Amino acid sequence: MAAALAAFERTLIALDSPYDRFRAGDGAALSDDARQGASLFVSHGCAACHAGRDLTDERYHQLGPAEARDPGLSEKTGNAKDAGRFRTPPLRNVAVTGPWWHDGSARTLEEAVRRHRLALPEMAMPSLLAFLDSLTDRAFLTDPRFAMPDRACGKRL
Repeated sequence: MAAALAAFERTLIALDSPYDRFRAGDGAALSDDARQGASLFVSHGCAACHAGRDLTDERYHQLGPAEARDPGLSEKTGNAKDAGRFRTPPLRNVAVTGPWWHDGSARTLEEAVRRHRLALPEMAMPSLLAFLDSLTDRAFLTDPRFAMPDRACGKRL
């Protein structure tokens, strides 16, 4: 069962977001706001950890002393230095995957961004959020092949 689920999950590829289309050469795929947000994303260091195709470096990081109270990676390694360290989450479809943070404690995407303590001017937040929303593959999210079935085992759900 686990192998079958893993095989199915590997087929779930969401690579047709406005951001993907922009990177493929469609200059109109991103709004001006999202483009500005993409620049902020890079200039404020977000792309250092949120990099690559899925916008994650797959590494473990600690973002601050508050997170050090949470066992994080140390729960697995037994090393106290790993307390509060968590794997960088991918940002694909991040605008629709809340609640955010490793424990779901950020109720909004803006709150999750703010916890990174970026030196971001208040008026820049809408642009950064527009960029993060541009990582959403709406065609993938509405693909009927991945919708909740209306029947299972011969019975209506």
